[in-house]
Amino acid sequence: MRYRRFGKTEMMLSVFSFGTMRYLQSEANAVATTFKAVELGINHIETAKGYGKSEQFIGAAFRAGLHKQRDRLYVTTKISPTQDADTMRQYIEQSLQKMNLDYIDNFDLHGINTWEHLEMVRQPNGCMKAVQEAVDAKIIRHVGCSTHAPLDVILATINTDLFESINLHYYYFNQRNQPVVQLAHEKDMG
Repeated sequence: MRYRRFGKTEMMLSVFSFGTMRYLQSEANAVATTFKAVELGINHIETAKGYGKSEQFIGAAFRAGLHKQRDRLYVTTKISPTQDADTMRQYIEQSLQKMNLDYIDNFDLHGINTWEHLEMVRQPNGCMKAVQEAVDAKIIRHVGCSTHAPLDVILATINTDLFESINLHYYYFNQRNQPVVQLAHEKDMG
């Protein structure tokens, strides 16, 4: 397996991530698949609050013995922006409990897709207040975002300088986000 530096986070992530949005057939299948991914050298597990039982199944894998390898694994979970800090605090705690983790390596605000979402992030007493408190308490180590937004919203999101990484679609047949990739590179984002 090859590993790459994930921007300013300094995490060395496998070039293949283990995305868990669609591995929801059963808990037993999810646990076995997670262990196989780690056995193959994948060290980045990616999930989200909105992925059904995904966080719960990751927690089952950690309870089944994956916790022994925690120091070499990186977990990303994503939670959508909320109007207030209290709701975000509650969601972060729920995700930690479901995944059976003491901390989240990389936390993404999930789906900053509109100007309204970005405004929720910018609010002084909004969701970022709870995220920053979690960073200060060392239960979140790094903060990023995910997006399917129009280009101008994504560029404005990056220019807030609130995020260390960005998760977006960019591939051979979809290069509309090339300016985002360039700006993220200039800012040393993962």
